[in-house]
Amino acid sequence: MARIRLLLFGRYQDDLDLAQAELELPDRVTDVARLREWLSARDAAWEGICGAANPRLMTAVNQQMADATTPIGDGDEVALFPPVTGG
Repeated sequence: MARIRLLLFGRYQDDLDLAQAELELPDRVTDVARLREWLSARDAAWEGICGAANPRLMTAVNQQMADATTPIGDGDEVALFPPVTGG
């Protein structure tokens, strides 16, 4: 079982009233796609952020942009944030 540090930014932090959390992942959660599925199953708020209805969710693993196939392992830092717009 892997333990990660999850960081939330922008409106996701506001929606969940949570900036960060230490999470123990089930053995089946080994990449970003599986993490999103697992978090989505928690409740409607997590589903709104991590579910398929939010394809614009951006993810970074250990401060590097990540895609669905990026592996996640013990001790990793995973950040979830909305798309950033410039001005």
